[in-house]
Formats: sequence, structure tokens, C-alpha cells
Amino acid sequence: WAIGNQRVFPDQELQNEFDSENLYRLLEEELIPLYFDRNNKGFPSKWLDRVRHSLVSLPPMFNTDRMVAEYRDSAYLPLAANHLDMVEGRFARARELAAAHSRLRRHFGDVSIASARVTNSEDLTVGDALEASVEVKLGELNPEDVYVELVLGFAQGQASLNHPRTEELKAGPADENGLRTYTGSHRVERSGNYAYGLRIRPRVEDDKSLALSDLMLWA
Repeated sequence: WAIGNQRVFPDQELQNEFDSENLYRLLEEELIPLYFDRNNKGFPSKWLDRVRHSLVSLPPMFNTDRMVAEYRDSAYLPLAANHLDMVEGRFARARELAAAHSRLRRHFGDVSIASARVTNSEDLTVGDALEASVEVKLGELNPEDVYVELVLGFAQGQASLNHPRTEELKAGPADENGLRTYTGSHRVERSGNYAYGLRIRPRVEDDKSLALSDLMLWA
């Protein structure tokens, strides 16, 4: 049984109330009646059918074999391959990566946002596009050194987004003042109360790396 029907509310108290109401309804209308529905021998045959179905369908997804295999494929093997790549040629790749990170960290402070524009999210309906443009001065960095992104999600409180989506904005040519205009859009697929932000962050070869995660500029 699933609880909540995948409904998500921005208000945590409302979410708790909704989930508890679903849980009690499930217990009262389905689980308890099914368990106490006994045949002439006193066995809950329909409940046991459910148990047998669970024993057949759940273990392949929720067992230690699957868990360890997922750790192996998602973490251990990629980390081992990354280690071998870093130490090859007397740590040549590690030195190259450290130099690239040092350059990004040294010049990221010179990046600035001259202007930013996003279409009004309050008037959007499903199928509309949220258009964004940002004028950016990169200083000593190049367009391939950074991501300029529109971050969009459902408003949750005053400082957080629920189910955020990220759309990379594309760079235009630099003008005589070194300004580049980045543009992009996101097509709305669901109704709701949206919030958004525009940000610049370093572009690193391995997007899972957290080495430069402290470098972030928001419009």
C-alpha cells in the first residue's frame, strides 16, 4: 500500500494532516478489514495472498544483493576508475585538475551580473514558456568556464524550492564592454505557485565534484 497518493504540499503541517488522514483511512477501510476477513478455517486467505505477492515482488528490489550491487556500480567502481585516472603519469591528471580549479577560484570573484530579466511567473499557465536573460561580465573567464542557469521550482516557504528544475542559459557574443547576454526558457508542464532564481557557477569536468561548490553568484 502507498500512503499519500504522491501529493506534496508546501505547508508541512498540511502535509502531515493529509498523510495521517490517508494512513487512517487505509487502516480502517482496507488493511484491518482485509486482515480480519477469515475463511471457514479461520485463515485470512486474501491477506495471505497479499503476503505471497509481496514475497515474490519485493525482494528483487529491496534486498542486500541489489543494495550492494548499486553501491558497486554507482560508487565503488567509478571511484576506483577515478583514482586510477588521477594517479596515472605521476598524478598528472590530478595536477591538471588542481590547476584548472585554482584558475576558476582565482578569477570567479571578478564575474558580475549587469542585469537580469525573467517573465512574470504569476501569469503562467501550463504550456507557457518562462523566458530568462542575464547580462554577464566574465572578466578573465571564458563562456566554457561557467554555467549560467535558471533554477525554477514550486515555492516552499520564503527561502526554498520544491522539486527544483535547472535550465542552462546559452551565451551570446560579447559586446565592446565585455558583456555577454545569456538567454533561455523553461516550458511549464504543471500548474502551481512557482519561484525561481538565476545563478552562475563554475563549470567543472566532473559535475559531481563539490570542490568548487562554494562558488556561486545569484542574480
